[in-house]
Amino acid sequence: KLKSKQNRKAARAKQREETRADPYVVRTSTFLNHITPAVPARTRFDLEAIPVASTGFVALPDTDGGDTCGADELVQIHGCTYIPWDGLSNIPITDSEGRIIAVLVARPQQGDWDSVHRHAFNTLKSTRRRCRFPKNSKRHRRGNF
Repeated sequence: KLKSKQNRKAARAKQREETRADPYVVRTSTFLNHITPAVPARTRFDLEAIPVASTGFVALPDTDGGDTCGADELVQIHGCTYIPWDGLSNIPITDSEGRIIAVLVARPQQGDWDSVHRHAFNTLKSTRRRCRFPKNSKRHRRGNF
């Protein structure tokens, strides 16, 4: 049984490799407007040190359950790096080897972005009384609803 599982896994990997799409080619305007001006923020995060499985990242169990902390605590106690961001520029976040692990993406350039957010806020605010969650979903390990 183990051998057949390994064979299926190898066959799927071969099929993925054969059907892999051509690399994406970035448009010149996108490259000039968004990628070229982006200055990476390098962190000390060691991507090689995190636990992984063949299916992806293996999260550690949540032991302290839902405590919140401020930016000062994240920086001073937990060793995080504070990166000031205006929301108008793109900032790639890199690991200790310079690999991009996250991106702070700028808001769209369109002038109506603030009104889009105001409209979404007002819609959520006016309909929140009609929003219902099952009792077992109100207190969730990823946040209360």
